[in-house]
Amino acid sequence: MKKIYLAITLLLASIFVLPQFAGAIGQVTQPIVLKDVLRGQTVQADLILLNSDTKVITYELSAEGAIAKWAKFYKKDDSINPITTIQVPATSTIGCVIKLTIPQDTPNGEYKGQAMITTIETEGETAGESNASIRLRIGRDISITITDQEILKFTALVTPMKYVIASNELLKTRIIYSNQGNILIKPTVDFKILKDNQVIFNAIYPYPEGDEGVIPFTQKIIPLIEWPTSGHENGMYQAQIKTLLNGVVQGEYKFAFEVGRDLSWYLAALASIGPGKVGLILIAIGIVLIGIFAVRTFVFKKKDWELAAGFFRNLFS
Repeated sequence: MKKIYLAITLLLASIFVLPQFAGAIGQVTQPIVLKDVLRGQTVQADLILLNSDTKVITYELSAEGAIAKWAKFYKKDDSINPITTIQVPATSTIGCVIKLTIPQDTPNGEYKGQAMITTIETEGETAGESNASIRLRIGRDISITITDQEILKFTALVTPMKYVIASNELLKTRIIYSNQGNILIKPTVDFKILKDNQVIFNAIYPYPEGDEGVIPFTQKIIPLIEWPTSGHENGMYQAQIKTLLNGVVQGEYKFAFEVGRDLSWYLAALASIGPGKVGLILIAIGIVLIGIFAVRTFVFKKKDWELAAGFFRNLFS
């Protein structure tokens, strides 16, 4: 009979205590898969840690499996000093980084392990508290395939901060590199500005000095590239950007932008209408235009869709 009572007690505890506590912690558990990694290289991945509890939770960070001795953990804003624990504020998420340094003598092949988080007692808790005696652990699978073949592969997302720029304002261009290869890269940027198909500005921007470069399997935003519009007439311009490695072009990008249009009246009108109503107005206009295009296309056999597509192709070509 005592055994029955004990079993019932444990069952009730598992229903009312464990789910509530387990739901309070966690991490994004999508597997980390890194392929074609060179030996001697350091690769990294982001970890997202969760805390839905109403108090701070402290995690112990560790790695297990074949990758255990390769791993170190870092805060998002500190890539120099490794950490073994991290606090996650109440009802929030926090990010950290796991870096894996592959030894030079590692044979080719696939290596598996886990990035583990384990709850530990936070300051002020006592061993007598029910939650303090329960250490929960959650792992994220990691798979690394080691090779001795260098692979160069990266893309760049090139966009201006604004497509319409006031006179004497700076054109600010953002570049985000995505390194899908297995070697560190430091691309150079060839930046041109054209007006009426004539090059009016051309400059080469080397990769920022002192920066470690774009690590394999990561993305990185470099400092904005700026071009002053002062001294140039109003009108349409085009930017042409090339990314190069060792003098070889790896990618070409372009976008059109306008200098000199005064949008202050437009912004003031939007402010007076309010963001909610602006959205409804735009949706209504979109529905009306789609209806007009549909009627003209299917009833009158007009090719408005082709005209619109051609307009935008010409605008950004």
